[in-house]
Amino acid sequence: ARAVYAHQRTRCRAKMGKEAPSILSSSLTALLQAATPICDRREEVSEEHATGELVAQADVLLKQLDALDCETKGTPTERALALCVRGKLLDVSPKFNLEAEQALTRAVKLMPSLVEAWNVLGHCYWKKGDLQTARHCFVGALKKGQNKTSLQQLSMLKRSLAKGDPQKSAQLIEESMQHAKDALALDVADARSWYCMGNAYLSMYFRNGASDPNILRSSLKAYQNAEKGGEPSKLPDLHFNRAMVHQYLGDHQLALEGFSTAGKLDPSLPWMPEVEAILTLVSRVHEVVEAKGHLKSKRLQQLVSSITTSDAPANLKAVGICDLSVGGNPGTCVQCKIVQGISDKNAVPLYYVLVDHVGDFFAVSVLGLDDSAMKSNSVLTLLEPLLKPTTCTWNGKAVRCVCVRVEGPRQILVGGMMPMGFQSSPTLQTTTLS
Repeated sequence: ARAVYAHQRTRCRAKMGKEAPSILSSSLTALLQAATPICDRREEVSEEHATGELVAQADVLLKQLDALDCETKGTPTERALALCVRGKLLDVSPKFNLEAEQALTRAVKLMPSLVEAWNVLGHCYWKKGDLQTARHCFVGALKKGQNKTSLQQLSMLKRSLAKGDPQKSAQLIEESMQHAKDALALDVADARSWYCMGNAYLSMYFRNGASDPNILRSSLKAYQNAEKGGEPSKLPDLHFNRAMVHQYLGDHQLALEGFSTAGKLDPSLPWMPEVEAILTLVSRVHEVVEAKGHLKSKRLQQLVSSITTSDAPANLKAVGICDLSVGGNPGTCVQCKIVQGISDKNAVPLYYVLVDHVGDFFAVSVLGLDDSAMKSNSVLTLLEPLLKPTTCTWNGKAVRCVCVRVEGPRQILVGGMMPMGFQSSPTLQTTTLS
């Protein structure tokens, strides 16, 4: 899991209780503060040489810590703080570090109120693959004091747990969302909490059957607020996840740009397959529309003649695709039939090429409905259609297509009936939400 670890900055006196700060304690606090930017950068790098650079910086601080020689000789508070520093620096490594786990375990035993040690220990167990023990650490930290780091980590961890527990998935996603909200309530300006909220909304969208695009738009707003905070704008996962949302909403150019940015920040992400999938989809839609579905004249004439406008809803005016304006078209409907399915049956959204009652071809994207609802032999009625032209530019080449968006069963009739009971149940494919 790509757990985003955010450091909780607490003051030295809070860590040391009623003990007066000594020169040694001040030195340890300075080391802990120096470790913070190194640990924060861990989530921004992926290339081996960059990770190695962070580990080298951590090694320099570890040598300074060794020189203090206080893990066995200092006061309980100083020993706990020294062990926390050691565990935090060792946890910079991308792989689980047993020595880090041991140091942090000793730290929380010496000083159970040391919230930061609990949070780093939870992160350490997460990398180990022990998600339940990681959860206990974050919950334990919250019992010592409300803090946004524990809440952020719990929000992400609950989403990871949901993947492996289908029976409790809905409950865990709900809890993940609540943890994200609680983190924001502690600091509404915290960029990482907004990033966590964006991921929680994206998971919630799929938990609800990918049927409410407003949840996707809430996710976008959260990511935008996260980027305003500065630091998360360097996180490749933010750009990757936001690109996925743009892709679901049919904003293909923004999706291409987001995937490209994510790939520059972290080449190990599967960004290029996503780019290729978008370009293939848009090119395929363009090609099928331009070729009029590769239908022979006789077959096309039969198909168009089977589309009647007489059974259109009485309160709506039946028009052709060429009569629509970009954006919403209140008071109108388009009668049409499916010519060809373009996307995979489990894709989000689903894409089809249709022909209207006058023989004009266009594409439609469908959210929230299963492919089985889109019956090719039935007349489809697009209610007050939302027209959204799409132009994708990549490597100097531009491809354009005209698309109508259907955002749920209330925006379409199949054979004169709303396709209720055909809600989609896709799964979230991205692996960057934890």
